[in-house]
Amino acid sequence: MFSRFLLALSLEPLSLKSVEARRIWQALLALAGGIMALTLACVTPFPAMAVLASRTLSARAAAFTLAGAVAANQFVGFFVLGFPRTVESVAWAPVFLVATLAAYQLASRVRSWPLALCGAFVAYEAVLAAYTLLTEHSLAAFAPTIVLKLAWANAEGLGVLAASYLAILVVDRATAGSAAGTEA
Repeated sequence: MFSRFLLALSLEPLSLKSVEARRIWQALLALAGGIMALTLACVTPFPAMAVLASRTLSARAAAFTLAGAVAANQFVGFFVLGFPRTVESVAWAPVFLVATLAAYQLASRVRSWPLALCGAFVAYEAVLAAYTLLTEHSLAAFAPTIVLKLAWANAEGLGVLAASYLAILVVDRATAGSAAGTEA
């Protein structure tokens, strides 16, 4: 069933039937930016979010939703987790957004889910690495063990978010079917 779900997502960018279900999905995806910052120890799987957005949302909706996810992440970081309120720390917010949108752009051009996630992850990390190199002149934060942990968090995030989308899809289809039955 899950493989049929993935196939459906790759063929139908807006497979949720009701506007309400699409809005719930967008809100969940945006809020996941903050929620996952708490649950995954500050590792928010933005590349995974970008892959799902590329499969489930229009380009415009994806951009707004992913921007919301980055904003939610930064809100939780600064006001819940106590990120330092410095210029250097605040400057990362637009970098995360650019990296996430780069991941989205790459994911939206790759049909295979595993390749889309790998490509989105590489695009995202490349933007972060470039900024890190420009500002810190070091790539120590990109050691293989760290990058592998981040890749695993993205795989987990994709699974959790895809399951959430599937739940919304099932409810959406069930309510669409029952609404059609009551109208007949």
